Amino acid sequence: MRRIFQILAFGTSLALGRVPVPERSDPDFSQLVSADFLERENAYLSFTPWIAQDQKYAQKVLLQRYAATDDPELRVRLFKLLERAYFPIHGFLGIRMRHWYPKRDTDGEFIDGVQIQDIVEGSQAETEGLQVGDRLIEIEGWQAKASVNLDDKFIKQIQSYPPGSLIKLRLVRQNKELEMDFRLGVRPTPGEDLENRDGPVNRHLHFHDRPLLRVKEFQMWLRMELEKLEKRKQS
Repeated sequence: MRRIFQILAFGTSLALGRVPVPERSDPDFSQLVSADFLERENAYLSFTPWIAQDQKYAQKVLLQRYAATDDPELRVRLFKLLERAYFPIHGFLGIRMRHWYPKRDTDGEFIDGVQIQDIVEGSQAETEGLQVGDRLIEIEGWQAKASVNLDDKFIKQIQSYPPGSLIKLRLVRQNKELEMDFRLGVRPTPGEDLENRDGPVNRHLHFHDRPLLRVKEFQMWLRMELEKLEKRKQS
């Protein structure tokens, strides 16, 4: 699971559109099948900022590479990269939230914020020092006011920022209000969720998605795109 979140180290400098994008050049695909394991892993991770620059372009290049190779290991890695290019790339805290209905304190006032139930191993939440039990009350000035489905609203707010964004969080920890700067990670794809059953497979990380359904959606898209490529070759 930790590997997924290491992608951030390669993408922070781009901030996914918040800084000028350099002239586009395709990455070195040969490194994906290097004999050296670490080279293969680093090559795989380095593709995320390239994909984020232009997902449609990345889809096109990856599809052509996938269709052209018979190397099973390369196809597996290209398949995962195609999934990354297919789904929107969102910012990610790396937490599981306690399902939060509006509650009142001892004075009868509604309690604002969402409470952290668990920290995803290897995520930015772990790196940046968020803790189980923290109650997150504000993101960049947006206040997490007590309401029905606040957890979903909170996720949408986080996902409005691209990975690598530095955001300001306000939280309550042991009855003390704190403020911290937080560098967002990269939201896992549905396929990565399914590979990591102990990871962030949770409705609070994917709204009301079901990762398996999203993976099937991607597989159907890939099958159709490959059929289109084959028809163009035959025409």
